Amino acid sequence: MFTGIIEFKAKVLRNGKNFIEVENPWNDLKIGESVSVNGCCLTVRNFSKKSICFDVSYETLKKTNLKYLKAGDYVNLERSLKVGDRIGGHFVYGHVDTVGRILRKYKKGKFFIFTIKVPSNFRKYVFRTSSVAVEGVSLTVQEVKGNEVVFVLIPETIERTNLGLKKVGELVNIEFDMMVKKKIESNRQ
Repeated sequence: MFTGIIEFKAKVLRNGKNFIEVENPWNDLKIGESVSVNGCCLTVRNFSKKSICFDVSYETLKKTNLKYLKAGDYVNLERSLKVGDRIGGHFVYGHVDTVGRILRKYKKGKFFIFTIKVPSNFRKYVFRTSSVAVEGVSLTVQEVKGNEVVFVLIPETIERTNLGLKKVGELVNIEFDMMVKKKIESNRQ
């Protein structure tokens, strides 16, 4: 489980058929540890001082944007929560629900406004002020217009994450708030 508060933005070194290798910003990793990579919970297969390698399953490749990453792209990294850690964002499983497409991105003052289109079957999980993990980043919904979700990003988020590097038209990994999903699903029964 994660919080959506990104620790590092790391460069992709290699993206193979079913693995991804990224820069290693840590000096105390363990094989088998869970790390959120762009919001996807992946397991450390091996590592060195310079890089971390993760296996990526076919299901993960099918549901996420990881298959499109290439060497030189940047990913968001967050290590899993430890009991007693502060939760600065919201609870994030690292199980991506879907991908969304960036429709608009512009600067307004010192903030960035992002509009992301989500598939219609996921629209029920989004409402004003709800939390959504985008590329693993805990964001608060500013506005919803049909299937278009608007987020306002602060300068720290733009600096610390790969969202500032994303372009209009790109796909981003989306995980909706687990508490919202649970409540909606329990109301349907």
